Amino acid sequence: MQRSSWRLNGELVRGRLVLLLCVVLVHAGRSDDAAVAAPEWTHGELAYRVPVTVSTFGVGENDAPVHVRLNFTPMLGEGEKLDPGSFRVVEYDARTGARLGEAPCLFQPVDDVWPGPQPLNWQAPDDPAAAPNAVASSENPEHPVRALIERDGFWEAGSATPPWSAAIDLGEIRMVNAIMARPLNDGRGQHAPNDVDIEVATESGDGLTEGNWERVGGWKGLSAPYIFGMLRPVFFSPRPVRYVRAVIHSSTGQQPRLGGLDVYRPLWNPDERAEGRVSWIVPGRTEQPRLFCIYFGSVGEAGPSPTAVPERVAIIQEAEEAVNTRQPSGVSFGGKFDASASGPTTPNMLSVFWKQDVFRFPAGFAVTIPRTDAYTIAFRIRGNPGDHGLGVLLDGSEIYQGVFCLEGQDWNVVSLPLLTLEEGVHHLDFYMRLGAGGLPMDFDVVTLVNAAELAINQGLRAKPGAPEVRP
Repeated sequence: MQRSSWRLNGELVRGRLVLLLCVVLVHAGRSDDAAVAAPEWTHGELAYRVPVTVSTFGVGENDAPVHVRLNFTPMLGEGEKLDPGSFRVVEYDARTGARLGEAPCLFQPVDDVWPGPQPLNWQAPDDPAAAPNAVASSENPEHPVRALIERDGFWEAGSATPPWSAAIDLGEIRMVNAIMARPLNDGRGQHAPNDVDIEVATESGDGLTEGNWERVGGWKGLSAPYIFGMLRPVFFSPRPVRYVRAVIHSSTGQQPRLGGLDVYRPLWNPDERAEGRVSWIVPGRTEQPRLFCIYFGSVGEAGPSPTAVPERVAIIQEAEEAVNTRQPSGVSFGGKFDASASGPTTPNMLSVFWKQDVFRFPAGFAVTIPRTDAYTIAFRIRGNPGDHGLGVLLDGSEIYQGVFCLEGQDWNVVSLPLLTLEEGVHHLDFYMRLGAGGLPMDFDVVTLVNAAELAINQGLRAKPGAPEVRP
């Protein structure tokens, strides 16, 4: 068995690097179906369930987290709405169908905070709706603030004295859950905004200073690798918004520049599309495939059931769902199928080629923390053997910087020290160097768990079966 190592806070830590074995996922519909008893229906009050087979990557795991992402709307009856508090996860003996136990689970709705290429402040020439408007505290006549809505050039503040503000009026209140700011520089490191608040409001008399402004994100004191050429994303729970502004408190040397302040709606209405992730800690030792059923129901006359957050939670994001924050293009992103990768539906991963000596491998994820606690952040990765620089940002602030080392060319799991994370919607960024060699950096999955005792070797993957209706 090979060994891998990584450095955290300057200390070299040793861990296992396991040669991956070819694993065949086994589920309830396998070839010897006649020998498999149907699991008993253990939650009689819930009308629906989805069988899920959980397997390893070829190495055993102890109390490891797993998740499934599903669209539950097609599974419900006509006119029914998903009850987000109804989820239960039960394990069964795959041979006898006997109930083995219940695992506390976490359901998190998915509203896809990276909704696509069309922000609300863009407008087609033939769109009869009221055009968005943009105002600023000052502007360079050669680079006016209207560039933020006309997609032509960029805005540069005219005054030399901070703070500087630029705001967009959408013309009406819209449902919003994402803003992407595009800080710029002049190629010599000047003009880049490096201390910024992003704020939203539903009311404003002048569209810029007056109103019920609320801070939803931003960034503070970020150095060149995190700013130059990078989109700065802000994600939050969907809310009504008419006005969006960037308040810039400092800039690198000269008046700041913004190439965009793009405002996005949720991809879909969660009342119309109940897509979500169900995650749980698989109890005990896992070496062979194990069978679970996810139970759920619709909202009854009394309304949704209370949502209970388990004591131990796992928030898992697949790397192919990462937000591409690299602008302009210059790093090659690809969502590649690989049988050795994880995935709630298909085993995809994020594969990145770029310059070996540049600290820019941006992989960003929106994560919803269900309770304030100390979390371990772990990610599964492979690439060139040797050292790789690592920087981690949370909501635009650096929370970790260090080096990890890969030995060999197989998958490793790198775990960061415990970090206290606040309840709510956040954006998590990973920046890395590719290291010396000709391999890409393959990024598979990132996991946040508030159970310090968990030590993930390679992780678990899940394969959902066909949904079932209570007989």
